[in-house]
Amino acid sequence: MYNDMKRVLEGKQPTGSHEANFQWWVRNTFNLKVLPGGTTCIVRKEGNRNAGKYIAIKEHLYDMIASAHEQTCHGRRDAMKFKFKNYLYCPSRFVKDIKTSARAIHVESFLSKLQMDLVDFGGKTTPTGDMRYILHVKDHRTKYSWAYPLPYKLASEVCKKLHALFCEVGPPDELQSDNAVNSLQTTWLTTS
Repeated sequence: MYNDMKRVLEGKQPTGSHEANFQWWVRNTFNLKVLPGGTTCIVRKEGNRNAGKYIAIKEHLYDMIASAHEQTCHGRRDAMKFKFKNYLYCPSRFVKDIKTSARAIHVESFLSKLQMDLVDFGGKTTPTGDMRYILHVKDHRTKYSWAYPLPYKLASEVCKKLHALFCEVGPPDELQSDNAVNSLQTTWLTTS
């Protein structure tokens, strides 16, 4: 049905069989919107309820919800529903059903899994002007956090702070990061 709606909005005939007023309904209710990547999607027209919202395709719901689950750091239903506020059709029952199929992170003890993240001040500097980043390290089990100021976003700077942390509390079983882990590994091997 989505492809037929797209064909009608492009001025072509739909390939499937639909009710007599299908083409009229599509033209009066929806518009094509070109996204920055060059892809086109269907949105509700202005003046309609839910104007400007994207149509979520049923076949793509699992991928959309799984990516939202990852983007919200394995967030719960409400965090993922917030991600879908710009979509017209994404029923909460689908969000609930698909979220439960995602693998939960289970950790048994302190330092089983640490998560590391670099926070950028966005061009703002400290009063002395020397620190622009914060290295934030968090234990998954206890939610205990460590924060270290960094002058530059370099793997060598991060390694120094992590080395100090590991000397203080011990090394973790697993270190997780969204940033460039490969450069951190090579720097760690060359400095030790």
